[in-house]
Amino acid sequence: MSGVRIFPAMIIPSAFSNTASVNVNTAHATVNAAPVDGATVTWVTTASSSIKPRALLNKDAIIVNTADLIMPATGVGSRKSLTKVPLSVRMWQNSVFNTGEHQVRFDVALTPSVVDRRRIVRINGS
Repeated sequence: MSGVRIFPAMIIPSAFSNTASVNVNTAHATVNAAPVDGATVTWVTTASSSIKPRALLNKDAIIVNTADLIMPATGVGSRKSLTKVPLSVRMWQNSVFNTGEHQVRFDVALTPSVVDRRRIVRINGS
């Protein structure tokens, strides 16, 4: 049987926090008590419903790398590195002679890397 993975880990208050002492530090506790074996798991929705996952990211949580894309073999192309954002954009222009249609396409290549997953929160909702 597999267990449920929880991140960040649950931080349980000190074993002595059940006493009436006001000197117990529970500042970092994320739960009131540890779950017991066989505890019931309460799901957000029913099994057949769909949820929309959302994420909140701190800007220091990820690093996004970009790369210069190769130039197109046909048509007219140009590449521009942006200064305010670390991004390289390729523009590709093409024309269809028979119809006079002009096509323009913009491409970027991005690779995100998670640096600190503690700065990312996933929220599920409907």
